[in-house]
Amino acid sequence: MKSKRGISISQYLTSGDANGVVCGYLSNWTGQCVRFPRNLLKSAQERDELQRPGVYFLIGSDPDDLSQSLVYVGESENLAERLSNHARDAKKEFWEKTIVFSSKDEILTKGHVRYLETRLINELTNAKRLNLVNNGALKDPKLPEIGRDEMEAYLDNLRLLMPMMGFDFWEEDDRDLLPKKQRQLLFAKLTRPSVEAKGYLTPTGFKVLAGSQMGREPRPSFSKGYKALRDRLISKGFVGVDFQFVSDYEFSSPSAAISIIAGMSLNGRDYWKDERGRSLNEMES
Repeated sequence: MKSKRGISISQYLTSGDANGVVCGYLSNWTGQCVRFPRNLLKSAQERDELQRPGVYFLIGSDPDDLSQSLVYVGESENLAERLSNHARDAKKEFWEKTIVFSSKDEILTKGHVRYLETRLINELTNAKRLNLVNNGALKDPKLPEIGRDEMEAYLDNLRLLMPMMGFDFWEEDDRDLLPKKQRQLLFAKLTRPSVEAKGYLTPTGFKVLAGSQMGREPRPSFSKGYKALRDRLISKGFVGVDFQFVSDYEFSSPSAAISIIAGMSLNGRDYWKDERGRSLNEMES
């Protein structure tokens, strides 16, 4: 993996309030972003960053699954005007937070922002951390090769800024950020219930790998929150009818992972072990 260099990211709190209109900037990049709650739309619309072409995310809570975000991705030649239209749209009632991306110079054209919108929708259509409001994948719009490469570089920076602005929609295998002894594959095996799973630590939690086997019935004392997530994994197709993981899934912690897999509350640092049988607690002591 290519080594990662340090990058300078700055935020500007326009009113001195972290919950207000906040601008984000990346060193040596002409792009820019603005994050704000919906009720401060009028204040945000007065800023120059929204008088330009760009892409935007409308974000809210999914009423059917409060652990998930509802997200709408769009583009416009004038972000302020487009967001005004959305504010009058009854279908956007879920919208609570906004983040927009534009450019300090004139590099972004209508063709560029359409390309960005399409790429973002296609990437996030099957994202595990959100439910996308847009209607499925789109065909990439035509753009000259140099324009595509420039916009792919723009997307790299957008993905980098999003988590810093509070929205982490992308999952990456970034085990290299962990100490070497924590990057390895880990295993969990129980007989009652019958559980056999594998996964690894990530900087933000624990990823269980496809093919891992989940117990069939949770204990009656199982917490409601964990049971709701377990049910969602099955209803969303992450876990098949045979209670086997169809795709990788990242949990918030090793304990959340093993508890939901086993259907009972367990300490993940006791149950996830390496090939030599050492638990996480033993490895980290």
